[in-house]
Amino acid sequence: MKMIKSAVFVMISVAFMIACDGVSEQEALKDKVIQIHDEVMPKMGELKSEQKRLMDLAEQLHLEDSVNNTDRIEKLKGAVGDLEGAYEGMFVWMRQFKADVSEMEEEEAIIYLNEQKEMVTKVNEAIKKALEEAKKIEE
Repeated sequence: MKMIKSAVFVMISVAFMIACDGVSEQEALKDKVIQIHDEVMPKMGELKSEQKRLMDLAEQLHLEDSVNNTDRIEKLKGAVGDLEGAYEGMFVWMRQFKADVSEMEEEEAIIYLNEQKEMVTKVNEAIKKALEEAKKIEE
């Protein structure tokens, strides 16, 4: 009898650990997605500041000598476009992200969160790259 109780206890424990493991994988994925987002979200203001700085510089160069500064102005406009694209990319991603996956089946939630992780990683990288490139441009 004691052996049966021990076996039942072990089976229940194993089942509980397996069930919890799935939840922890889902939670770990969700936490990772949020972490990737949170890493660059504070840089959104910096994106706009750099965008304004480069637009002002392009305007200044245009007023000084638009013909001789054409290449530099175009480079600035390209960097401004990259900054704007990165900024918009964050908000596009945020609008479609569903943090509450409780209505999904476990496997479906994991697939969804992996897709979201990939998407937010691209947004993260675009923001970092746009800022890095913008900061290389001096006045």
